[in-house]
Amino acid sequence: MIKLGLLGLLGIGSAFAEPEINKYSNLFGSEKQVEEGPRINDLKSLNYEFMSCASDFFDNGGSLELARDASKIKINGTRNNQLNLCQLKDLLESGAVNPRDYSSDLEKLQEKINIVGSMIDVNGNPLSIISPEEYISDIPIEYIDFLKTLSFVNYDGEEVGFFRTDLEIMLMYNGVKEVDDLKKLIDLKNSEGEPLFKQDYVKNATLTSGNIANPWNQLVNYCLSGGSFDEAKKFAQKGLDGVEINKYKNFGFSVDDFDENGKLIWEDTEKPNLLVVFPYGDHNGALDNTKFSKLRDTYDTDFHIVSTKTELYDALENSIDASTVIISGHGTNNDITFSFGIRAESESERKEGILRTEDIPNLQPYLKMLPEDARILLYSCSTAKGPNSFAENFAIAADGRVVFAADDLLAAREDIRQAYPLEIELHGKERTREGPYVNRSVTWDSRINLDAYSQ
Repeated sequence: MIKLGLLGLLGIGSAFAEPEINKYSNLFGSEKQVEEGPRINDLKSLNYEFMSCASDFFDNGGSLELARDASKIKINGTRNNQLNLCQLKDLLESGAVNPRDYSSDLEKLQEKINIVGSMIDVNGNPLSIISPEEYISDIPIEYIDFLKTLSFVNYDGEEVGFFRTDLEIMLMYNGVKEVDDLKKLIDLKNSEGEPLFKQDYVKNATLTSGNIANPWNQLVNYCLSGGSFDEAKKFAQKGLDGVEINKYKNFGFSVDDFDENGKLIWEDTEKPNLLVVFPYGDHNGALDNTKFSKLRDTYDTDFHIVSTKTELYDALENSIDASTVIISGHGTNNDITFSFGIRAESESERKEGILRTEDIPNLQPYLKMLPEDARILLYSCSTAKGPNSFAENFAIAADGRVVFAADDLLAAREDIRQAYPLEIELHGKERTREGPYVNRSVTWDSRINLDAYSQ
């Protein structure tokens, strides 16, 4: 990713004045004496952004000549259509660009950028280039050339690209570095003869408000997790598909944790029991959480992937003394959706994938089957936002069982304070004047919000 200091994000680098010893030391984040004034002014004349990286650029062997030649590299879609200074510093630091003999390195960089820049994304638009310094340092040109050939036809009959941004190219390469291995994964079929990593997410106004998410993020995530072709083949033989494989792997399960029919092998030991219910439909991968996998050290874990509220009811009904329950899906203050991004053949089928506040009376009998001291986490955005929210009605139906929920958008930065009994703090993203997004608590706790009811 682009590595930016706080000062770079704030654009403080543009405030440099005439050269003086020590005048820039605080801006460069160190106490050493800096005599960079003349060279900094020259860098500014090259239209570079994030001048806060100037000192590190020079410390890594950078020169004005290198900066001048690198400024000619064109990257469509980025600010100023060129590298910023922090990216150029990272290229030197990683060894991708030789500070003395850099001509061929810059030529290769431009060649790769040209290939990636000619790709289209999953919406049919030019692919966004976010972090060129990441993918150019290691990824061979022939690998990028192959990725350029990947496309698919969406449900609207449009041929679109494989990726959303260049970042996914880097993530895929980090997981699978050989083109032949990647080709085998793409060609792998499930038990029904369909591609294992298939097109599950579609452009459908009733489900995704007209936005198509990347249908191949299953494959990107699988590669990133270090999944191999042999492992994927074994999963496929047990009847699991790409969505299920990734969700199980994110929670720490391996192919050996399933029987020959793809059913999770679950054993009830002396540990407390944990029931996890995650959605099949996750259009943007926001719910691909790996932190919860640590809970398996404390609990005997039963894990269900559902796309309908009926499947949620079944999971609750068949659970065995689950002292902790995690229910996840894309949320609002009025519902949780388990089928976000999955094509629905009818309005009734679409509604079956959404658990609304009005459905909670139907859910209540299943909640009351849980132990009276059970704790429930609604791992969804905004279910506790505002008065008479989904979470509030859910907690009332839970009849005194502790419920944790979020009163705003989640940021996938959970703080598990205690595994058993579960104590957790949820965090959201908030942009401040001082810089980028920062954590803030968005936890809604029924013990605090429903004190009068629980007493």
